[in-house]
Amino acid sequence: TTGSGGWTLAAALLGRAPQRTRLPVPMTPLVGREAERRRVQQMLAGARLVTLVGPGGIGKTRLSLAVGAAVTGEFADGAVFVPLADATDATLVVAAIARALGVSEVPGRSLLASVADRLGDAAMLLILDNFEQVIGAAVVVSELLAAAPGVSALVTSRERLSLYGERVFQVPPLPLPDLHALPSGADAVERVLAESPAVALFADRAAAATGAFSLEPDNIEAVAALCHRLDGLPLAIELAAARTDVLGPAKLLAHLAQHLDALGDGPRDLPARQQTLRGAIDWSYVLLEEADQRLLAAMSVFAGGWTLEAAGAVAPPDLPAAELAQRLDRLAGKSLLAVDQPAVDPDTGAPAGELRYRLLETIRAYAGARLADDGAAPATRDRHRDYFAGFAGRAGDGMTGPDQAAWADRLERDYQNLRAAIDWALERDDATGAAQLCLGLWRYWLTGAHLREGRTWLDRVVEPRAGLTGPVRASVLHAAAILATSQDDHRVGYDLGAQSLALAEAAGDRAAGAQAHNAMGIASINRGDYRLAHEHFQQMLGIWQELDDARGTAMALGNLTKLSLRLGDIDAADRFATRCLSLERAAGNTRGMALALECVGQIRLARGDVPGAREALHESLALNRSLADVFGEAMALHHLGLAAYADGDRPGALTLLTSALARRFELGDREDLAVSLECVAYVIAANDPSFAVTLLGAADGLRERPPLPSPPEAYTHREDTLAATRAALDEAAFSSALSLGRTAPLELIVDEALDLTPSA
Repeated sequence: TTGSGGWTLAAALLGRAPQRTRLPVPMTPLVGREAERRRVQQMLAGARLVTLVGPGGIGKTRLSLAVGAAVTGEFADGAVFVPLADATDATLVVAAIARALGVSEVPGRSLLASVADRLGDAAMLLILDNFEQVIGAAVVVSELLAAAPGVSALVTSRERLSLYGERVFQVPPLPLPDLHALPSGADAVERVLAESPAVALFADRAAAATGAFSLEPDNIEAVAALCHRLDGLPLAIELAAARTDVLGPAKLLAHLAQHLDALGDGPRDLPARQQTLRGAIDWSYVLLEEADQRLLAAMSVFAGGWTLEAAGAVAPPDLPAAELAQRLDRLAGKSLLAVDQPAVDPDTGAPAGELRYRLLETIRAYAGARLADDGAAPATRDRHRDYFAGFAGRAGDGMTGPDQAAWADRLERDYQNLRAAIDWALERDDATGAAQLCLGLWRYWLTGAHLREGRTWLDRVVEPRAGLTGPVRASVLHAAAILATSQDDHRVGYDLGAQSLALAEAAGDRAAGAQAHNAMGIASINRGDYRLAHEHFQQMLGIWQELDDARGTAMALGNLTKLSLRLGDIDAADRFATRCLSLERAAGNTRGMALALECVGQIRLARGDVPGAREALHESLALNRSLADVFGEAMALHHLGLAAYADGDRPGALTLLTSALARRFELGDREDLAVSLECVAYVIAANDPSFAVTLLGAADGLRERPPLPSPPEAYTHREDTLAATRAALDEAAFSSALSLGRTAPLELIVDEALDLTPSA
């Protein structure tokens, strides 16, 4: 603190992590693409949308990553990689981009709008991989580039996007040597490696497969012919090179050529290079042991990668568990699957996750077809569903305990698998299995991750034709009610909660009834019906206390705390908050502690205990940041700003309040953004009465579309600000400033408010 009674703001208090390059790091070097990389870099320098086009296995993804790594320094916010292999429509494309950018879904606005806002002032390269999966969603790219002039997109696809301004680079196969003019003499090996990237790639991967291999004058001709037979396709060359552990180049060429010739020309609707690649994958598959073949086929049901534990649950039941890791490593050694090493924790040096396996999309499609041909697909997908239903159940418990942040990360890593498991359960008319998955995920969805998609899944599970009944249906209705209310659909949320309550009471399920009262109370408080909210929260509290359930009791006490603060009943809020925080600390519930501490900070601030308020709010801020909860972070910063103002530190108050305002605007948090605007207006009223009134007008506009309730603090600050500004402005100036706030674009008003932050 300073001698004047103010306090110093640490840089870390306000700082957001800068945007960083987030590109996967390939396990093997890129061979022979220097000219292509330079050409694509040149194209990006003159165009904001460049599409790398070519068949599967030609190396589009690897080239895009090399370009991204080379140009990332030219973009202040780096490069971000967005995999789209598992996306199936425009909604999932937007969700994938949002996930890569760390953008959460928020009430009252589309996820596309939130992504556009995040990118609006960014200088960034977006790498969108495997866009052929969702070519109909190309308009999303167009809209984002129009909204974000500093953003460029590098797309990989088997076909062009056909958008205005798009420049297309047709990725060629690797250059091949002239079989009729192969180098000879002492420097033959060096010359062919320098002149033929296809041969260089084979030599590199063959040496990795067996340390005994090296390119020699007596095998150059066979290797060159082999690369020609594979049309210079990098993936096909890698598959062949992986077999040099058992076959020399000459035998490899004869074996592969015989197999490809036996296959004939393949499907007539496939281009020649795709026929070659398919044949190379088939050849590599045929050479596997039968057990490895079945394992590879089973792994095709995974989406977005998997762990060793998950592989054990999904692999053919007769495969000995002790052999699993060895067989997966063998498949990786044959270039049939990839292994992603976990990131390393920069502080401890320890792995920050588990080793994961994944299939390239081209190979996954082939393996999936093999699984279907064998008739094993349904049983394998059942095992996949069952494993991830259990995983979701553990995650649901984890999302209420001390390891919430870690569980959220695990769910994000396996979200593609969880989505596939729900989809399969519904396809199999297994509403109970789908419900089990959704009940494990709804708290994760509530954090803003895939919120709209979560509501869609829940709607599908509870629709009458799904056939879900009893207590499980009541629990799913409760989850659906909470998610609906989180998106400002308060009437829908209340109705879903009422349906849940009716089912719970009919079944005599007291716990499900308490959950339903929770949903109905939250919907009521957000509709401004505080009397009804109080009734539901009290009933909820009574049930949880009767059941001696500490977690439910803490939740009810937290709800009553928030309601008491809205009603201005500080004594009641204090009683509820003290009991709530004690229970949450005992349970180690990070999110619960963060929320309770934020309330404690408000209560202490209302009683004039500014140091005590700051202590609680700083702890709340740290906990919210550990959870990456920007909603909670903004709330803590906001109340820290009010504490600074109460302590006479107007510059510090403005810095904190505008930091909270920026986050709330970024999130699209309408109700709290209106409060932020009014509190900033309150702080500047004496120095800039005209802009203060403009901020009040902007808050009015937010509250009117549609009507929103407000906590008492907003009314208090509003009335004080109105009194101060009316005294300083004549009626015409006051009316003009208020009208400006209601009609001017909100982003302009927010930008001007952020400019109020005192310079360091």
